[in-house]
Amino acid sequence: MKDGTAGVRSRRTDYYNCGCALLLPATAEQAHAATCRPVGFVTNPFNLPIHDHLDTGQGDGHGRAAASRVLLSFCNLPELRSSGLLLFDVAKGPEQWVDIGAGSDRVRSCVGLFAHADRVCSIWIDGSDASYLTLLHRTTLNVVAVSPLEAVKDPHSACIVGDSLYVVSTGADEVVRFVIEQDVPRFDAVVWRASGDRRDTHHVNAILPVDDDVWCSAFGPKASDKWSSAIQGYVVAIASGTVVLSGIEQPHSLARGPGGIHVTESRRARVRSIGGGTTLEVDGYARGLAFLHDGTSLVGVSQGRDRSRSLGTVENPADTGVLAGHAAVQVFRPGEAARAWDLSSFGPEIYDIIAI
Repeated sequence: MKDGTAGVRSRRTDYYNCGCALLLPATAEQAHAATCRPVGFVTNPFNLPIHDHLDTGQGDGHGRAAASRVLLSFCNLPELRSSGLLLFDVAKGPEQWVDIGAGSDRVRSCVGLFAHADRVCSIWIDGSDASYLTLLHRTTLNVVAVSPLEAVKDPHSACIVGDSLYVVSTGADEVVRFVIEQDVPRFDAVVWRASGDRRDTHHVNAILPVDDDVWCSAFGPKASDKWSSAIQGYVVAIASGTVVLSGIEQPHSLARGPGGIHVTESRRARVRSIGGGTTLEVDGYARGLAFLHDGTSLVGVSQGRDRSRSLGTVENPADTGVLAGHAAVQVFRPGEAARAWDLSSFGPEIYDIIAI
């Protein structure tokens, strides 16, 4: 696999205040301010053609990612909240928290998001570590159904293929399949295991349908007690067992974009094209990735640990050490200066991004 250093883009850290304010629903928490900063000029981060109708891998392939609004999920919130799902306009910034039917002050983490047909799936975890699936109407974002996910442990990401819901059970090193009947998930089977330990040893996280298979990313085993030692990550096609990418440091956020499948290499603060060799550097622990039909790329970054600018690494927020950085969405639009929205007032960590 080529590292693709010719495709590397530089990072800048200068800030300016755009005076953008969050609009919140009547029942939401305290209003926050958001700032935007330039991060360099990028004409097209992946130097690939712009697609008129792009299947993001997080939708139904019918051009529904054309809108400039996306959903962002925040995990490991500093306090229990009513929601960790944020509606974000690419041009204008954050709009409002989205109701996920959790009730008041229950949500500890919002994690995996997936859009399919007229539904948006949102996985979330409450203060007692119980896991839930909320289905939203894709157009109105109204809550359709809320269901417990009792067969998973510390779920991270999910996807839908036909009438099957695949959920990554990170805390058990598994991928679990549910059958969705009238918007309610019913446990079907464990379809893949990274290990037989039934605990988090590989940190399996992102999941994406690809052709007739489903791909997952994982950190791989730790060499010590810290996740910083997990530097032999991989992406695997779970039906065939084929490892499609290896030797990647803490991968997350598989997404279909221009030229194929892309993945964030979180510890190295960058996005990589699987098989294409193109690399896009970002400013922070990279997690959350989406592509819009007009060539816009959005990359989430989160607060991390023990940052080394000389090595180009940011350690996993779950490790011990000094916290560094902030939560932001970096936006790369063709022909425009790349910018980053500082969203640290909403939460320290972004997990997922999808176009709606």
